[in-house]
Parts: sequence; structure tokens; C-alpha cells
Amino acid sequence: MNRRIPSADTCSRSSHWNGRPAHARSSVSHAYAPRLSTRALLVFANPAAVDCEQRKWPLSFRQLFNTERFRELEACGIDVHLFTSVLPPISGEVSSNVHVQRYSGTSFGTRLEDAVAQMVALGYNNIVIIGSDCPSLQQGDVLKAFSLLENKRVVLGPDHRGGCYLIGIHADDRPDFSQIRWHKNTDFLQILSQYDEIAVAQLPCKIDIDNLQDLFLLADSASVYGRLAAELLRSIKASYCAATLILKPNAHRYLTLSWQLPPPQLFLTS
Repeated sequence: MNRRIPSADTCSRSSHWNGRPAHARSSVSHAYAPRLSTRALLVFANPAAVDCEQRKWPLSFRQLFNTERFRELEACGIDVHLFTSVLPPISGEVSSNVHVQRYSGTSFGTRLEDAVAQMVALGYNNIVIIGSDCPSLQQGDVLKAFSLLENKRVVLGPDHRGGCYLIGIHADDRPDFSQIRWHKNTDFLQILSQYDEIAVAQLPCKIDIDNLQDLFLLADSASVYGRLAAELLRSIKASYCAATLILKPNAHRYLTLSWQLPPPQLFLTS
């Protein structure tokens, strides 16, 4: 059955976040209502408040980890699946048309493999994987990744440290995730090494926020979320700000030491 896929702008206008809590689902089920999409967005994310608590950051910073902006992709023919450690989701944070379940596995690699395997079992052909810690990642980036998958074997969105904020794959041609040493700032190059260079599409490099150094780096950027990060840093109490500002000079030193981009010359024009 043919289905017209709206443009990114159309998608942004055509649906609304209803603010209702999702019904918690402990596992993916084939009893879902019949779907027309063969495309799935796989989101690994805890509630934004939980992310702030784990980082020991003020709750006002939760705006940086909000994944609500991806809710409207359902209107573009993309099913959204949220994998989280918290069930049921916090009221108002998840739409009723987002499939929610608790992830399983003792490591990120096993959780990712299990989640992807479930998407494949449900019949999805193209799968895009994202997290919640790249504030500048937008709907348009996800739509572009799905578009690039029409002609490429894999789509990668590299972060500023050498990891990936987005991975786009085909169900029948996915990377060997078991061979990836995750969270070592080499994810991008490790996945890249499993494919011929011509088969890979790369999205622009973005800042992934895992620590305060990253947050200061984001605040220094010219993006909308850079301005938000700067405002949030200015809004916290003076005592907290005084303690954390000491890290700012070290952030640039850290960046110089661990920067693994730009990627290979082939991708600089993408």
C-alpha cells in the first residue's frame, strides 16, 4: 500500500503533543494496531528529570534532554519506539502513540542489540537510533537520515568526541554491534570500518552532552540550544556557578586532547 510521506515542514504542522501519559508496555507486542510504516525511530532515553538527577544537575536543565520534538514524526509515517529504564513513563512526557518499553541487557551494547532485534521482528526495514543527550538533533535530521538510507547502507551522525548521536541502519544489513566498544569515543570509526566508504552517509557533527565540559562547549556554540545552555548556566545559583565555572578552561583542553573529528576526508563535503 502506498503512503504519501509529508515533508519535514508538513510534519511539524500536522500533529500535536497531547500531553497524555502513555500506557506502559513491558515488552514489544505484535498486537499493536496494524501499521503502514516500515520505518522505526528507536529512542534510548530516560525521563529528562532522571537524566538530570543522574548527572546531579539542576532540574531546570531537563530542557536539554527533552525528546518531545520527535513525537510528530508519526505523522510522517515513522513509528516511534521509546526504550527506557523507567516504567511507567512520567505523566505528560510521552505521547499515547509512542510505543514504550523497558530496555533489557546489562550493557549498552546488549540493550541496543536486543532493541534492534525487536524492531526487525516487528517487520521494520529502516531503523534510526538516537538518544536524548544531543539537544541540537532535530526532526529534520531524522528525516534526512531516513532519506539517505534509501541509497546508503548506513547513516552516521558523529558527535564531537568521536561517538555517534545517530545511527541509521537497514534491518537486513545492520552492523555487528557486538564488535563495538561503546562509550570509548570511537563508535563512529568502529562502525565506519565495517562498511565500504561509499556505502556510508554522514550527518553534520553535533555536540553530545555527557558532562559539564560538553555543556560549556554547547553554551559557546551559535545554535539555539547553545543559547539555552548559556541561559541555564547563568540561571543557577551563584555558588553552584562559581564551582563549575572553574571547569570551563579545562573544557577546551579536554576538547583538544580528545577531539577525533573531523572524520575522514571523504566525508567533509557531506
